[in-house]
Amino acid sequence: MLLICLDGYDPRFAKDIKWKERFDMFYEIDTEDHTIPSNCWILTGHGTKIRKYMWDVGDKKSKLFSHEDLGGPFLWEKLEEKGLSQVWISIPIIRPLPKVKDAVFIPGVLSRPQKSDEKYLNILKKTKYSLEDLLELVELEFKIYLKYADRDFVYLYVFWLDPANHRGLTKPVKGKVDEWMEKIPLHSKTVVYSDHGRPGGGRGYVGHFPRGILGLKGISKRISHIKELHSLILEEV
Repeated sequence: MLLICLDGYDPRFAKDIKWKERFDMFYEIDTEDHTIPSNCWILTGHGTKIRKYMWDVGDKKSKLFSHEDLGGPFLWEKLEEKGLSQVWISIPIIRPLPKVKDAVFIPGVLSRPQKSDEKYLNILKKTKYSLEDLLELVELEFKIYLKYADRDFVYLYVFWLDPANHRGLTKPVKGKVDEWMEKIPLHSKTVVYSDHGRPGGGRGYVGHFPRGILGLKGISKRISHIKELHSLILEEV
């Protein structure tokens, strides 16, 4: 199975994209109202706890949580029980790296990466990303996926459209994402989803639009909310 999260990919972006035809089903779904809970509940199912740890603390530098604060069971543990090889690319808020048999973890944003592609890691260390950085990060994440495409389970989290949306850089970064989504090899079972849209355009907008996209390939079950995705994944693997 291949699971791709396109953070901040608004359903309204999907009107004319070619790559949605690669999926058996492609439609709009209800989602959470913030990026981090929406993506990380995939690991544990605890989106509300993630929001609490993320925002209800005074000293964010010392209190920024790890996945370990949430408690398991984690999806990678379930996959290990089934003897599946797995890779998690650009996974947010993960430290220390889990010790899982036949698994590769490539940390992403908010993870304080310990080990990663050197070029990717050097850009990730920056505190502010230029348009060129955002385009390069998208490029590198998809290229890293190509290295591990033969794994039984692949999680690819593409974060960089979200900051592009906030800075009025949507069009070129979305274009780079779409370019890759048209050509990457898909697994026989593939899920693509986004966790939210954007309520407005331009620079400096605040908030998220709690609707996203969902594409399913090789999977016949239809779901209506992102919270159902965790159960769907376990059923399919």
